Amino acid sequence: DLEILEVQEVVASLKSFELRLDRHTENSTERAFASKPKCHGCGKFGHMIRECNGNKNAHKVNYANQVEET
Repeated sequence: DLEILEVQEVVASLKSFELRLDRHTENSTERAFASKPKCHGCGKFGHMIRECNGNKNAHKVNYANQVEET
């Protein structure tokens, strides 16, 4: 009976540890995405639109359209 009880305690302890580990992993993922802003120009994480390398020409095109309209 003592061995069975010890095995049950170990199993319960491992399950508890796995639950804590899963919670920590989920929180880490959420924090990682929250700390990296999403660019509205290209949709990638880690920079803002004003820092976007893929969006340099878009500003020039918009400016050219504004000049032609006036």
